[in-house]
Amino acid sequence: MPLTLWLGLPLTLVAGLCSGSSMLPMKFAKRWPWENTWLIFTVVSLAILPWALAFTLLHDVFAVYAALPASVFIAPLQFGFGWGIAQEAVRQGASPQGSGYAVWPIALLGGLIPNAAYSCWLLPRNRTWKLFRGAWRTDVWFGCLMGVLWMGAFAVYGISSVYLGVLGTSVGWALFQIFMIMTANLSGVLTGEWSEQPV
Repeated sequence: MPLTLWLGLPLTLVAGLCSGSSMLPMKFAKRWPWENTWLIFTVVSLAILPWALAFTLLHDVFAVYAALPASVFIAPLQFGFGWGIAQEAVRQGASPQGSGYAVWPIALLGGLIPNAAYSCWLLPRNRTWKLFRGAWRTDVWFGCLMGVLWMGAFAVYGISSVYLGVLGTSVGWALFQIFMIMTANLSGVLTGEWSEQPV
């Protein structure tokens, strides 16, 4: 088995573990209702981290965007497909492993808007804006941790899929999903998620 497969498989496992446990911190947010935690998760995972990764791991992400016609950005916003953006990132000098980081800020903007909008709609409706003041410091970290685990999972999977080569988007994606589901179910069992349900 090639060395790249040996690198890709454990990275896929790590990505699945991160994704499967990414919502677990919400269970420990005691002071905030769903919308407060979800807004922090949304901003961290769909806005802050994608841009931070793009700025950190790409030489000049804005040069990549400037080299493309505006029409290339419509599909990533609507559907999360960013092949043209990743290809341009490689042409601008990004590694195949890093080229996906040019896609994330644009593609995830399509998810940021409805998620943030729904949370912001619930906050005044449920009168929970005020919970951002006061004793919130512990709960904000749970929302941040959710965002780091979620975005981290996809960042690591993106690298692993390149190492897996032609198997990355088939076998790699399947393994990622398997590890994610197993982790989510195990964390549910360990934290008593279904303890109230009849047997």
